[in-house]
Amino acid sequence: MAPSPRAPNPSQTPCLVCRHRKVRCDRIKPECGFCSKGGLQCEYSTARKTPGLRAGYVENLEKRLDCLEREFQAFKGNIDPHGSRYLMAGAGAETVSRLSALPRATGLSSQLSISNGPVLGSSVAATSPSCSINGRSQDKVTEACNLWFQKHHSWFPILHEPTMMEACQKYSGQHETPVTVALEAITAVVTSTDRGAAHGDDTERSGEQGRRRLLEDQILLHAIHHLSLHTLQALLILAIVEYGSGRMVEFYNLISLCKRTSTQLGLRDLVAHNCMNYGFPSVIPSRMLALPATAVEQEEKIRAFWTIEALDSASTVGSAWHLSVSQPLPTASLPCDEEIWRCPESIFLQQPCDTTSVSDLQQRKLDCTILSERLMAWHRDFEQMLTVRTPPYTDLFDGAAAASHHPNTILIHCTVHSAVVSLHQRLIFPDDDTGSEHSWKDAAERCLNSCDEMIKVIRGAGDDMLETANPHIIHCVFVAARFNIIYDRVLGLGPPNKVWLLIYGLRICGQRWPLARQLLKVLEAAAGTEGYGGVGGLKALPGEFWDLQYLSLDIYEALRVWAIET
Repeated sequence: MAPSPRAPNPSQTPCLVCRHRKVRCDRIKPECGFCSKGGLQCEYSTARKTPGLRAGYVENLEKRLDCLEREFQAFKGNIDPHGSRYLMAGAGAETVSRLSALPRATGLSSQLSISNGPVLGSSVAATSPSCSINGRSQDKVTEACNLWFQKHHSWFPILHEPTMMEACQKYSGQHETPVTVALEAITAVVTSTDRGAAHGDDTERSGEQGRRRLLEDQILLHAIHHLSLHTLQALLILAIVEYGSGRMVEFYNLISLCKRTSTQLGLRDLVAHNCMNYGFPSVIPSRMLALPATAVEQEEKIRAFWTIEALDSASTVGSAWHLSVSQPLPTASLPCDEEIWRCPESIFLQQPCDTTSVSDLQQRKLDCTILSERLMAWHRDFEQMLTVRTPPYTDLFDGAAAASHHPNTILIHCTVHSAVVSLHQRLIFPDDDTGSEHSWKDAAERCLNSCDEMIKVIRGAGDDMLETANPHIIHCVFVAARFNIIYDRVLGLGPPNKVWLLIYGLRICGQRWPLARQLLKVLEAAAGTEGYGGVGGLKALPGEFWDLQYLSLDIYEALRVWAIET
């Protein structure tokens, strides 16, 4: 019989009283039989519904999975097939963890080779005849090499262009070549300094940086387990990238590794003694080292040695740290057979000076004058040499650049002038007091003259030259701009107009080098339109910036942190 329309609809859940007393409930509404008989208040709770999937959730999940799969395939294509097996094993760990686990995981220590060993792991067959280093096409590797020799080789001539370009063609279908590690380093440089990658979206830029860091890790792993000239060249290329990126700790660590590798390869023996102690008795203990097989190899070894010395010296100009500076080599073999600049006062700033003692201060001024005169005499000789012939620092294989506008000529000018400023800036106001009786006007004039000369150099260099210039120019320009700003501030003047020319030079360099962008931010805040306290809304600069007793390298870490926080 059909239910009466007046019959109440039973509840889907028992009432609260029956549930609490654990008795059977007939679920009749509004009162169940048990509550009705007992005179209890019957209450029903609303039935809870199990939540289902949100509308479009499955579709969104499928799209995310497809996107993740595409990114993984793209990432997989940029990983070295030789080194992926140990990189993937420690993908979530730090580089140090991978270094310590690598020999146990792969047994690579039993595969070490001095010069012709396999590069970046064991041999894996190429998946395509056009496949090259790290799975990149040969066209991309060749393009990276062309960009290197067009934009970087003129001021960093450590590679022989004909040899490298021939190697790109000769080893187009192979993975294990003597020059593979150098090609990898070139790729890392071109990737990190590419303007298109620097101005892309955040996701693309972050992915490119991650791939570059993985590539650099592979090169470092290879350098630890292999000893060869090409490995040393790759480390030098990475070092210049770290410097231009403002990562000074990594840069100095790489230079230390380069110096030790150079010693193991016997480059100092080659340069200092012209191979006279290679394998046979001499006054100096012999070393079982092979003579360079070709003239190109010998020249590359000489250039590698002097590049290490130049990077180590140029990156510490104006620092008072305890440095193990190499002694001059009076009879050394030089690139292009030119005379070495011997300056035994390379540790001058490490000598203590009591600024409260008149005698110490007078002796310090005398020493500064002597050293400054020697520096300027060398600079005048260099200027005279430019008017006669091509400077010795011009690469043998690059004769297109004019002598006065060659990247290395510009670097030498800027380095000399920044050295003069670093040498004298502490003696202008020793007590940080404008009315001090110990202030030295000659020191201020020398610093101002050097700043003016550097401005002339920067103004004469074209934008294309500054954009691709050696990143060591960046610190030199910063030294001059900082001095001008502080000096005019002490005199109660506004920022001089010439400072903006130096700031413009840093802005052009910043199109390629992150270090220039960091220091540019500092200078713009210091010379801001709202006074010397900086541009409104920015955090105040560290107090050490305004004290000439602190050299630029001494306060760089504080300035780097400030630039990141603001």
